[in-house]
Amino acid sequence: MRSFEVNSPGTVKCQKFPHNPLLSPIPEHNFEARAVFNPAAIEIEDKVYLIYRATSETNLSFIGMAISNDGLLIDERLTDPVYPIRSEFEKPASAGKSGGCEDPRITRIGDILYMLYTAYDGLLPRLALTSIKIDDFLARNWDRWSAPKIISPPQMADKDGMLFPEKIKGKYIIFHRIEPNICIDYLDDLNFPNNSFLKIASIITPHNRTWDEAKIGVSTPPLKTKEGWIIFYHGISRIDGHYRVGVLLLDLNDVTKVIGWTPYPILEPETYFEKRGLTDNVVFPCGYVLKGDTIYLYYGGADKVVCGATISLNILIDYLLRSRSKKYLTYP
Repeated sequence: MRSFEVNSPGTVKCQKFPHNPLLSPIPEHNFEARAVFNPAAIEIEDKVYLIYRATSETNLSFIGMAISNDGLLIDERLTDPVYPIRSEFEKPASAGKSGGCEDPRITRIGDILYMLYTAYDGLLPRLALTSIKIDDFLARNWDRWSAPKIISPPQMADKDGMLFPEKIKGKYIIFHRIEPNICIDYLDDLNFPNNSFLKIASIITPHNRTWDEAKIGVSTPPLKTKEGWIIFYHGISRIDGHYRVGVLLLDLNDVTKVIGWTPYPILEPETYFEKRGLTDNVVFPCGYVLKGDTIYLYYGGADKVVCGATISLNILIDYLLRSRSKKYLTYP
C-alpha cells in the first residue's frame, strides 16, 4: 500500500486548545441539536465572534453564533440562529432531504461583513453571498442581512468560497472550489446581477502522493503579511480519506503565484472528537483571528463539534519561507 508522511523534523504544528471542544450540540436548541461545526471567526472591539454551522435533527443547516472575550473560552452562545434558511435555493428540494446554509466564511471590508457560504437544496451545493453592516451585526439586527445571491455557476457543485479583504490591482478576488481544485475569479464589484456567476479558473491543484492528493479547498479568508498572503487550506488524502490542514503563502500582488507551502499538515485528526462524529477523521477550519503573534484557528471536529488551536505567525512564516528552497516543495 502506498503511504505518505505527515511529520518530519522541523515540522510546525498547531497547538490545540486543552479544553476542546469549545462548542457541542445542545439538544434543547432545535437548530443545533445534531451538530455544530466549521466556524467562521471575526474579531470586533476585542471580542471574538464564532459564526458556525449548526444542524438540526432533521439535518437542516443554519448559522449560529458564540462569543468569546479572549478567544479561548466561550462567554455567550445565542439560543437562535443568526442566519436562518431564507431562500428557495437553501431549502430541501423534497421532503426528507438535507439542506440549508453551510460552512460560512466571513470577510470584513470597511464597515461591512461579507459572508460566503454553501447554499444546499439537497441536490447541488452552490456558493451564496450575503452581507451585513457591522453596526447591525453588533446590534443583532439579523433581519438586516442582505438578500443572498447565488454566485457560482449552475449545474456545478461549488464550495469553499472566500473573499479577499482588499482589492488587488483594482479587483475583488474570490477563491472557490470546483472539485478537486481551488479556483479564482476577479471582480469589479460584488453585485452579481442576474445570470452573473463566478468564473472557473483553476489555479491550485492537489499535490501528487501527499496528504492532500485527492482534493483541496480554501479553509479561511487570507491573512496579509509583508511576506505574502497566508492561506489555510484543507486537503484530503487518497489513501485514508482524512481531512488535514496545511498553509499556502501567496505572492502579495499575484495571488495565483504560490511562493510557500507547508509540506506536512499543521493540523490533523487526533482526538476522539476529531476522529469520531458525523463524518469521521475531519478537521475543518473556516476562520481565525490574529492576536499579537498568535493565530487562533477555529475548526470543526468530525462534523460534530467546534474546536480551537493556536500557532505562532512568525514561526509559520519562517517555515513557509524555508520551504521555498527545497525542490520537493515546488507547487503543484
